Amino acid sequence: MNPSYVALLLFFAPLYLLTAYYLVILFRAFRARERRGVSDSSNCSGCALEVVVPIKNEPIAVVKDTVLKNLQAFNSAGCLKRVVILSDDDPGYAEKLERGIGENGLVKVVRRDNPRGGRTGALDEIFASSSSDYILVLDVDGVVGSRALEGLCRELGEADAYIIPWRGYFYEKTRVAEAAAFSVNLGSSLLYRLRWLAGFYVFPLGSGTAYKRSAVLRVGGWGDNVIQDDIWMGVKLSTSGHRTALLEDGSIEVLVPSRLHTLRKQQSRWAYGTSEVLSKSLPRLLKASLPWSTRLEMIAYMMQPLQTLPAFMAFVLAPLIALIHTASDPVNIQIVNLLVLVAPLVALNAVYGYMMFRLAPEVYENGLKHYLVNLGRFTAILAVLSPHLSISALRGLLRAGFKWEVTPKGEKERALPKEKTPLLILAWSLLGATLSILTRNIYTLVISASYLVAAAYSLLRLEL
Repeated sequence: MNPSYVALLLFFAPLYLLTAYYLVILFRAFRARERRGVSDSSNCSGCALEVVVPIKNEPIAVVKDTVLKNLQAFNSAGCLKRVVILSDDDPGYAEKLERGIGENGLVKVVRRDNPRGGRTGALDEIFASSSSDYILVLDVDGVVGSRALEGLCRELGEADAYIIPWRGYFYEKTRVAEAAAFSVNLGSSLLYRLRWLAGFYVFPLGSGTAYKRSAVLRVGGWGDNVIQDDIWMGVKLSTSGHRTALLEDGSIEVLVPSRLHTLRKQQSRWAYGTSEVLSKSLPRLLKASLPWSTRLEMIAYMMQPLQTLPAFMAFVLAPLIALIHTASDPVNIQIVNLLVLVAPLVALNAVYGYMMFRLAPEVYENGLKHYLVNLGRFTAILAVLSPHLSISALRGLLRAGFKWEVTPKGEKERALPKEKTPLLILAWSLLGATLSILTRNIYTLVISASYLVAAAYSLLRLEL
């Protein structure tokens, strides 16, 4: 096969597949058009809720600030019995944190004397020792409102996990932060609220999911050092016949990175963790007594981090193909072929945009320009971070191991260096574009130029 055609296939195929997947969600949600809330008939009015916030190496100022923001909501939730800040830090840190939070009968700092198993080891311990009916897991930066907790107290009883949708917020307003918050809000609308409306299985979220303690214990908990604990627990619950439900009344605010370097660390961890769960849960899903459509959709959901890999391969190969292979098609034929390839994709994305406007108008709450600008920004971010995301996703699929750290926040984030990857992308894409022009290969030129624009934008705008 013509190597230029192979590069085009690698570049465009994931775009078509991802668009098609999202359109399936939207069309099914459009057909449903009604709330899929759980029945109130079996709710337990006496259910006790507990909040646990696992932490390690987090800035005390960030922990204290979030606890203070959440206090009103904690105090107004009638079913909430206690809040545990579960620390894997040294005794000095725990004491300083206790002093920072101050006297509060509801919030308690608990330090594990023998920390093991990472975050999921800590969760397993608290679920095993607690006597509460439900435990809401929050990240240290999760800000939950009174409306969400009061709604959660009303719903508890039937489902085995209740997921609170996300809204992004940031400490420092940057273009990266705005794009990341936009991505969180868009993903929450499409991949949670609309998937729930469409009848698909809703995966738990790492911050903002209230689990029925007995259900988690029945499936054996998480196990030690699971990177993507929410996706893994979602697979375990779904394949064991347990139900999840989306809490449609309220949301939880989650902190998004303000720097490209921080976003790279966060997204690489998510890419690895989700692909790792896909790899080890595939046999379990294929054998599960779930509808085939549900299983296929769950697999498609977990394959999303792999979307950058084929396009990144096309980007890497483009200069080499341009160097060794002069395009056999005349330039005018190449342009026509590209238009034939691009036009359906543009049409499908126009349908996607219209359907999102009909079903999730909150995504456009700041206007169409804001939507398009931040969609472009995040697309550029994915392009310049694609080396890290692609390699992480591939390593996760192979379960090759991953050394990760807590996403830096506050002053820790501000002290990080600028991300260097856009410079590498710029250099390689410039080489590819130059060689493509010299060999009159419009196919590889389009691929290289796409990354060239993303890298230039990142260097000139995102990191300023």
